[in-house]
Amino acid sequence: MDATGGPRAGSASAAEDRRRALRALRRGPGPGWLAVVAAAAAWGLILASDADAPPETLRALLFAGAPFVLLAGLHSRLEGYLHAPQRLALLPLAVAPGEHWALARARHRRGLALTLAIAALTPVVALGGRVPPALLAALVGDVLWILALAALCEPLIPAAAAWLGRRFPPGSSVGELQRSLGGGWTSPEATVHLYAPALGIALALALAMPGELALELRGATPAALPWLLGPLALAGLLRLVAPRLYAIGLWEAVPRLAEATRSLAGPPEVEPVPALVDRLGPIARLDLRQLLRLRPLFVGRLALVALVIAWALRARPLGPAPLIAGLLALALWLAPFAELHRQRRARARLLGALPLAAPLRRGRPGPVALALAILPPLAWLAIVAARLLA
Repeated sequence: MDATGGPRAGSASAAEDRRRALRALRRGPGPGWLAVVAAAAAWGLILASDADAPPETLRALLFAGAPFVLLAGLHSRLEGYLHAPQRLALLPLAVAPGEHWALARARHRRGLALTLAIAALTPVVALGGRVPPALLAALVGDVLWILALAALCEPLIPAAAAWLGRRFPPGSSVGELQRSLGGGWTSPEATVHLYAPALGIALALALAMPGELALELRGATPAALPWLLGPLALAGLLRLVAPRLYAIGLWEAVPRLAEATRSLAGPPEVEPVPALVDRLGPIARLDLRQLLRLRPLFVGRLALVALVIAWALRARPLGPAPLIAGLLALALWLAPFAELHRQRRARARLLGALPLAAPLRRGRPGPVALALAILPPLAWLAIVAARLLA
């Protein structure tokens, strides 16, 4: 209470900051879905081009392609545990480790559900009607088995990163491992973040492999059951340990990670924009400035889209390679626009104080940004459709 008997302004501001940070952590799954869709599309095109291959080859392609779909959006799904900017702001507040974990886990579940749905539907779309129904069901079952173990192992990635992201005594084995794996490129405490994502997905695949081989060699029989239940039980046990590891290392790992990130990023410098941008209207000027600064190499992304459009025009025949390259280039192109859409609330707060018409103060991208986002993909899709129909 202040001298007038009302609530302290600082307390109200701190409470509002806490609510804003909590809301930001609950949002998701973030822009990572574009990368997931691109990886799944590339995987599906490879499967579709080899639909006449033997079942063993299709199983190998499934086992090789699923990790890339999982890795594509992994950072976006796990960002809320340690990497989100709001996480550092929440550390001094009265938030228990379990609540920290639950906030990030809710966002993780949404992103994971989207990723698993896309990955499970990819072989159905790519192979449906081109392979026998029994084989398609077996292949989808293989994918679901990999995805189930990945869902259990993914929470172990931020848990291990939190536990190993602390500072250990110089003479300890863990401290020496941190320094040797870092190679001087980053701080020893941040080294684990370079390896944990790939190792987490590799652990899921290692646990899935015995069950995959048992189903392939022995079929869905009781003889294959131990090879399925054993890895599943181990993955479930690791999943139970994950929150405890996260709670131990959270308080030290987050500041260490933030310090390493700032050191690698260097001093903040505003990138210059072309003089032509300043001649546009206020909304178009704001949109283009943000697009040029939200993601690196914006002009390079546009040049890449132009190259894949030219490739689609000249390829004889139009095989899987130009289609895969086009989907990946479009995913890279759309990523800055997805980030621009995510920042619509902050943009609305900025534009709300300017003398603009009410529709322009809502924070949504303007017509220029929408045209830039839509026209290159439409051109590529029109060319691909015309080539395929011809």
